[in-house]
Amino acid sequence: MQQNDKTINSLSLLYLEDSPLDYEIISEFLSETDLNIEMDRAETREEFVSALQNKKYDIILADFNLPGFDGFGALEEAGRITPETPFICVSGSIGEETAIELIRKGAVDYVLKDHPDRLPLVVKRALEEAREKRARKEAELQLKLLSRSIEQGPVSIVITNAKGDIEYTNPKFTEITGYEFAEVKGKNPSILQSGKYTKEYYKNMWETILSGEVFVAEMVNKKKNGEFFWELTIISAVLDNQGEITHFVSVMQDITETKKLWDELVQAKERAEESDRLKSAFLANISHEIRTPMNGILGFMGLLKESDLANEIKNQYIDLVNVSGHRLLHTVNDLVEISKIEAGQMKVEFSSVSMDDTMNFLYQFFQKEAADKGLELTMTNGLKANEKIVRTDKKKLESIFINLLNNALKFTPEGSVHFDVSLLGDQLEFSVRDTGIGIPEDRMSTIFDRFVQADLSYSKAYEGSGLGLSIAKAYIDMLEGKIWVDSKPGRGTAFYFSIPYVKADPSQNEEETEFREVKSKKSKSGIILVAEDDVISFSFLKHLLNKAGYQLLGATNGKDTVQVCKEHPEISLILMDIKMPGMNGLEATKHIRKFNKEVPIIAQTAYAMEGDHEMVLKAGCNDYISKPIAKLTLLEKIEQLLKN
Repeated sequence: MQQNDKTINSLSLLYLEDSPLDYEIISEFLSETDLNIEMDRAETREEFVSALQNKKYDIILADFNLPGFDGFGALEEAGRITPETPFICVSGSIGEETAIELIRKGAVDYVLKDHPDRLPLVVKRALEEAREKRARKEAELQLKLLSRSIEQGPVSIVITNAKGDIEYTNPKFTEITGYEFAEVKGKNPSILQSGKYTKEYYKNMWETILSGEVFVAEMVNKKKNGEFFWELTIISAVLDNQGEITHFVSVMQDITETKKLWDELVQAKERAEESDRLKSAFLANISHEIRTPMNGILGFMGLLKESDLANEIKNQYIDLVNVSGHRLLHTVNDLVEISKIEAGQMKVEFSSVSMDDTMNFLYQFFQKEAADKGLELTMTNGLKANEKIVRTDKKKLESIFINLLNNALKFTPEGSVHFDVSLLGDQLEFSVRDTGIGIPEDRMSTIFDRFVQADLSYSKAYEGSGLGLSIAKAYIDMLEGKIWVDSKPGRGTAFYFSIPYVKADPSQNEEETEFREVKSKKSKSGIILVAEDDVISFSFLKHLLNKAGYQLLGATNGKDTVQVCKEHPEISLILMDIKMPGMNGLEATKHIRKFNKEVPIIAQTAYAMEGDHEMVLKAGCNDYISKPIAKLTLLEKIEQLLKN
């Protein structure tokens, strides 16, 4: 039938008949029945095929004998175009054998033209059979679709009988749990229980589904291999026509990855909130670490202006200004270092390093500070003579030790601090141990994190940026080492770190002495142009260079620097500040190099970031020095360039 709600009293019929008289007789007979028929006629094969291709019919009637075309041909065309439409042969004379062959090939029945009274009954029966056939086919298709959906579905499906014994599992169940159907058939789904839920929990589950309600929960279950997994479980009862439970069906979706992602998102949110809190504490601490020494510097500099100060008091004030300046510089250096690390601008530079020299330098560097606090500082070098020259990054190794020793001395009010080095297999192992206040257990896992140190409960009692340990940890990572800590509150702390041991050739020691003295000369000569827009910095350089015997010219911006250089070809060297108003130092250098390629130029900058050295050399400078400027380093660079 063309539509599911169409009844047998409204039919669309195609009649293949070449005899107008026979067509009129059959048409007249059918019109007198209770069948409401709209009948079309086709006389030839071409008309028959065209009609079937352009319209959907409920019934096909066909004469058997047609010119060049018979009932078998008509049945074949109908089967090709519309196989579900009932086909009835209507003929004046047809033998029994022919009729049987037609039915065998797909016709539903045949009617002789001299007995048309059978036709309404045959039509009705054909329509009913066609309807039932379509209903069965649709049901089969639905069952196949349902079966395929269950078999190929993305969720695990388990069906049990009323007792709870497993009767069916789909392939997804096997994929998730590892159990084949044969292993669980007839068993209870409790084989998946993880042991993480009480008997009361499962009792409530059964009460829910036995009452006719649907049980929905996120559960942890256990796979065949013992691995735990999360799943969203939906269990409901299957009822028969009398409302009795015959089966239970459980649909389970593996949500393990979803739960992991959710947990990670929650943890990330918590970490972000903690990070914001700690950054706020860090900024407050940094503000304190900058303002406190600045207060000392400005305060005592104001007192130094008093004319009636005794020399002894004046020297004390100068010492305090110097201490505050070093404290401020240490804070700034920490911020610069952590900025370089954050930006990925730190590089490892290997050289041959004497562990004897390094350990002795550290001991001498911190010995006075330890003595001033009344602490005993001791050192042990456990390396053999042929093991003491190693290949590593000298500056980073010293920086690691300096940060750890600074911490040890800072947080040790009394007792001792000890540091050592030894060779364990292919690793150099170092330690810094103290008898100080120790680290609370709940902070042990975070002390190397940036910004965390500023939040320690005792941090406000001690000066410092709180970045030392994170800097040390970053340097140890760069050297492919590791660091760990052992601490007991009130009893002291021991930091350990190790780096790969690479033995160096002692005959090729590349290490240079860090603290160099400039050999003094009885007389110096030369005119130095200082390009510097900061008045205080210029005053410092003027005092330093005049005392060293040099004459000075000054400029406060790049444009003036270029002009002064043109007007004074006798200038021996230019000390060029990079950041100046208008034309900056690099642009000024490029202009100067157009007319003077010989005069040495030393770039000076407060940035001190990775890549500055290459940048200034590319612009045409001969060397580079970072602020705050070290007197000995500057004088040595000047002398070296003026010699060449």
